[in-house]
Amino acid sequence: MFTRQAEATAAAFPVSARILTGNDVRHYPSGQAGMDYSPQQQELHAKWAWYTGSQYAGCRYDWQGAQLGPTNTIAKALVPQSTGVPPGFANMAPPRMAERRPSAPHKLVARVVDRFTSLLFAEDAHPTIRVIGDEDTGHWLQSFASTSRLWARMQMARTIGGAQGTVCLGFRYIGGAPRIEPIDPRWGRPIWLDKEAHTLRALDIRYQVPVVVKRNKRTQPEQVSYWMRRLISDQAEIWYKPVFCSEFPAVQLEDGTRVEEGNGQEPEWRNLIDEERSVRHDLGFCPVVWLQNLPSHESPYGRSDCDGLYEQALDLDRLRAGISMACGANMDPSFVIESGDGVFPQTLRKGTGNGIGLMTGNKAYYVEIGGAGIKIAMDHFKEARDSFFEEAECLESFTRSGGPPQTAYEVGAKLGPQQSKVSALREQYGQLGVRRLLDMAMRAARILEARGESVLLEPRIVKPEEDGETETVEPVRLGPEGSYLDVSWPPISRPTSTEVQAAVTAAAAAVQGGVLDQKTVTKFVAPFFGVDDLNALQARMEKAAEERKTEQEALQQGSGLPGAGGGAPKPPGPPKPPAAQPQ
Repeated sequence: MFTRQAEATAAAFPVSARILTGNDVRHYPSGQAGMDYSPQQQELHAKWAWYTGSQYAGCRYDWQGAQLGPTNTIAKALVPQSTGVPPGFANMAPPRMAERRPSAPHKLVARVVDRFTSLLFAEDAHPTIRVIGDEDTGHWLQSFASTSRLWARMQMARTIGGAQGTVCLGFRYIGGAPRIEPIDPRWGRPIWLDKEAHTLRALDIRYQVPVVVKRNKRTQPEQVSYWMRRLISDQAEIWYKPVFCSEFPAVQLEDGTRVEEGNGQEPEWRNLIDEERSVRHDLGFCPVVWLQNLPSHESPYGRSDCDGLYEQALDLDRLRAGISMACGANMDPSFVIESGDGVFPQTLRKGTGNGIGLMTGNKAYYVEIGGAGIKIAMDHFKEARDSFFEEAECLESFTRSGGPPQTAYEVGAKLGPQQSKVSALREQYGQLGVRRLLDMAMRAARILEARGESVLLEPRIVKPEEDGETETVEPVRLGPEGSYLDVSWPPISRPTSTEVQAAVTAAAAAVQGGVLDQKTVTKFVAPFFGVDDLNALQARMEKAAEERKTEQEALQQGSGLPGAGGGAPKPPGPPKPPAAQPQ
């Protein structure tokens, strides 16, 4: 299917061949494979580190200035500063604050990202998929979402996008079953078909994998890295064989992966195509969605949830570490003995079972700190933390006041900035994310079915319409092309039971008082009960009213009494004689 010749590859995959043979393929101008990533990739790395809590992995000292171990594990000091300077060594200046790792990082960035992810794709928050006028396609999409675990994958994608500002969503059909793959943008290099619309022609995915391996049986294990690379284009998905980044012989790893020999230069990728894993799909479009978390007009890479707030997060971590160190250093009270000679007994023992003998006029007592400075620092930390969440538009502490339940209007007034940000995120991940992905999935499924290949989806569960019936399953199928796909979200804030009751009471009073008609009142009350199709609700209500009217007319005509079998009631018979009384 594939060839290692660049010219033949160019005939089959023009985009792939251009990437393989062009000068712009090299990630590094010098051709050295061991250099760092591009500036854009380094920025994405830094943002992701703030989410995972590894932003201080490069700090060589703990918060008290002690040097960390060679693996930079937390609080594993080699030589604490309190041990003094060994003979023959110079007393070095204490490390700068930027080189110290805060001892109590707060993970504020992860808290903000996870909060918005739950607001978008939690179990009761993700959007619903509808196809207007095509019930078959609607059932097919529901089954596709269930089979591919769409919403769980969207949670993962939203976490990557919220932390870094951009995420890629790809899909494949493996053996007919759909798979959705969130792709980390740190490893991807986009090749645009329409840069303004963020439509990809191809995505070059390339990253390094560290591994500890021996050169041969006689050498010690070394930590080296090897390249993993694949190219997803509008014609094929090309996988390349793993190859070492530095000069290292070919090795078979313990997990069965064979890594090809590296020479420290840019690999000859045209000779490294993995023909067994590569697939030519000929879909005519790249099955990857490039998605910005929050839109940015300056770059295809969008904005993360905490852009512009990383310095504040750093200051809060340092402030919290200082508070923690101050509390730890002053936790034990100091023992004081007032004596005339001012000498502290060397054999003094404190605690239960130990006595202290004092001369006349001498005193022994503990001195404890008042902690005023620590309290001020803690108050400042709380205010700075609240300010961080406020500027991140993540106001999740509005219910901590302990007061009475708040109405939806009060909640909306307090959470206005957060709801505005959620609305922007819904537009990005709904219309530009889920909808585009499902459109591509349907196009690909129709192309595969036209070739005689099948798409395997979970069957649809049909609920019983009447009591006594059991659930059944039926296969799903795509309807005709041209149907309209709608992705609709539930309300951001839900009304309380008190608000629902008050709305229903007011609506009933308005109808009885003749102020409003039934249709207007129904339109007012419907959102409180989660009704989005007002016309269908109105039709059902009119049908039910018509049925009740028919039943009432039948009863008035005497043709529908229960148990009478229809017709007029029987006339009363002659009166029975009174029963005989006992003598």
